[in-house]
Amino acid sequence: MEKTEEPKALNVLTIRCPICGNKTLQIKETEYYIPYLGKALLVSRYCSSCHYRKSEIVPLEPKRHQRIYVRISSEDDLKVKIVRTSTTSIEIPEHGIYIYPGIDAPFFITNVEGILQRFYDAARRIAILSQNKEERIASMLFLEKIDRLRNDPSPFTLILDDPAGLAKVIGSKKLKFILVEDVEGD
Repeated sequence: MEKTEEPKALNVLTIRCPICGNKTLQIKETEYYIPYLGKALLVSRYCSSCHYRKSEIVPLEPKRHQRIYVRISSEDDLKVKIVRTSTTSIEIPEHGIYIYPGIDAPFFITNVEGILQRFYDAARRIAILSQNKEERIASMLFLEKIDRLRNDPSPFTLILDDPAGLAKVIGSKKLKFILVEDVEGD
């Protein structure tokens, strides 16, 4: 599929919904060209009975394993866009912050501030739902740390580690420091 081609519908399938059990879950697969990512398969699921909805983007042109190091040192750096694939882990080692992709990890395009917001939202859910006092306290301290990074970004390193080699930093020309490393082996 070339960059100028229209999206190409590949398959449409109706099966039993895992949520409501009715045979009304429609799965559609469409091939797209996505800027910064390349050729990708968009898989969408929608149940007309219970309105369950899920979609995912599957890259079709993986590259070599890459690790990207980005130095964030100003408020403007928080606005740099990040492409995170479903195989990308994100780390901020100076603050002991890590997010590893799980079985249902989403593909997303956001900025550094958006990544910090995702960390914040996860810690907030833990703080609210935890039955364990120590876990709640640790979550609250983590929330304060993320707030400090968002409001007054002391320099930190954001590391994107993507075995599929598709993670990207968009607008990196504004950054003072960015390093892209090809990773050999595992």
